[in-house]
Amino acid sequence: MITGKPNINMAVSIESFEYGQDDGTEDVSFTLSLKEYVVVKYTTQPKKTNTKSGKKVKKKSKTKKRSSKKIKTSTYKVKKGDTLWGIAKKKTGKSSNWKKIYKKNKTIIEKTARKHGRKSSSNGHWIYPGTKLVIEK
Repeated sequence: MITGKPNINMAVSIESFEYGQDDGTEDVSFTLSLKEYVVVKYTTQPKKTNTKSGKKVKKKSKTKKRSSKKIKTSTYKVKKGDTLWGIAKKKTGKSSNWKKIYKKNKTIIEKTARKHGRKSSSNGHWIYPGTKLVIEK
């Protein structure tokens, strides 16, 4: 659970964690990817109560709706010289999102790499012009 200011209070899990030293200092840098979870609230069963005449009546209980976050997606057609790193920076603002783009499009990226005579794309290293990618923002 992450809590803090301003208005940060969410249930999350760690999706990926990378760390290392960038230079000769002993400073350690890290990249942390989190996945937010939405708590699902279920509807309770109606309660049965007796009226003045003795008949049992079902009372409707308040329904709690589950919240959902719509994920905005777009498509991108790979151009000559593109890299997943560069596409991620251009389309999402963060170059570290290249892994998300690769995971979302793994099937088409790998298929295109095989079509071009490679065993694999080496985790998205080899992408080819004309490949259509789905990008979540």
